[in-house]
Amino acid sequence: MAGLNILKSLAKKERKSFKLKPKCRVIAPLSQKGGATKSTSCVNIASVLCEMGYRVLVIDLDQQGHSTMGLGGDNLDWEYTMANVLDYEKIVEDFDPVPIEKALVKTIFDSKTGGSLWLIAANITNEEFSAAHYNDPNKKLLLSEELNKIKDKFDFMIIDSPPGLDFWNWSAIFALDYIIVPLEPGHGEMRSYNDFMETLVQIKEVNPKLKHLGTFLTKSNPQTNLYKDFKLNFNTNTPGILFEAEIPTDTKIRESLGFGIPVPLYASSAKSSKAYWELTEEVLKRCQLTEAKG
Repeated sequence: MAGLNILKSLAKKERKSFKLKPKCRVIAPLSQKGGATKSTSCVNIASVLCEMGYRVLVIDLDQQGHSTMGLGGDNLDWEYTMANVLDYEKIVEDFDPVPIEKALVKTIFDSKTGGSLWLIAANITNEEFSAAHYNDPNKKLLLSEELNKIKDKFDFMIIDSPPGLDFWNWSAIFALDYIIVPLEPGHGEMRSYNDFMETLVQIKEVNPKLKHLGTFLTKSNPQTNLYKDFKLNFNTNTPGILFEAEIPTDTKIRESLGFGIPVPLYASSAKSSKAYWELTEEVLKRCQLTEAKG
């Protein structure tokens, strides 16, 4: 319980909350590439939203369970994953379908502003379920149907799905309102990003209500020529897409993950913590602008 002891010793820095009209919004950082800080961003954006006073649910669909770990899942008493909830036909041995409410786990990260942070955890059973149902298009609608049952309990749902476009990614796509795309400056990363943006056209045909709020740079180092050239070229070719906030390389992110505490709570004055606050505020503003346009 070292993480819990550290959390209790931290002085939380209060910040002004950005409030949207009441409505449950389903958001995910999506990328075809692994190591793109999707899980890290899920955990830390969710933490900031909680600190702002929102009721937040993180749905971990990645069998690696990084979001589960980042929210202190190793110290929480949880039993069920989303695979348990969706496995009506008991494809995976020893599974019994459970109501989605039983998969909800409350984390220790309540805020003074009335926010709460909940989790649906993940483990290897997610991969087993994905392999069993990959070619079943009807099963990919079940996640959206299940989330609809509990939308009245939350202001935001943040989905963490595996890299690529497997069963869980497509399931998430049917459920999402918004996506944000993490991007590390680099030539190989840009190729993967372009491939994903082409795929996004097809994704929007499957889910017409899905909106791409924007792209944010991760592991950024403004001192390098690679970064400067990359950002200049990106803004020249695709103006208005990049968020102003960028997530820097910061050892505090890895440290916080090890303790199961989001970095805005683990090290509120760290540059990465400030960056996630700024990014979350921008995400909310873009939600507001998008919704105002109708």
